[in-house]
Amino acid sequence: MKIKFYAVLIALLMTQCSSDNKGKLTMTNDELVKVMIELYTAKGILSLSPSKNKDSVTQACYSRIAKNLGKPMSEIESNINALIAQPDTLVALQGRALDSMRQWQTQKLNIVRDTTVVTK
Repeated sequence: MKIKFYAVLIALLMTQCSSDNKGKLTMTNDELVKVMIELYTAKGILSLSPSKNKDSVTQACYSRIAKNLGKPMSEIESNINALIAQPDTLVALQGRALDSMRQWQTQKLNIVRDTTVVTK
């Protein structure tokens, strides 16, 4: 049975969040955008992973996200839970994350086009 990445992520985050930090964002908007970009990237990695390796790959992705952001996973999880409770902020930050990813992709495509050698 295939479990959706976001459903697992939300369930994990909801069970891990401590009640004293619920509803409070302790990370900046820029940090939250980075978290979203990392989560979108992790989702892509997980979609390529064989189903028998999903759990270990998921844990490796979460560890990498925490390391890249210099934050404990518990803080990231509590901020995501708080963000879920603020749908307007969530949508705005998702838009910023997707715009950043599109811009990065466009830059990479332009670099590839600029370095392509045309031969006759």
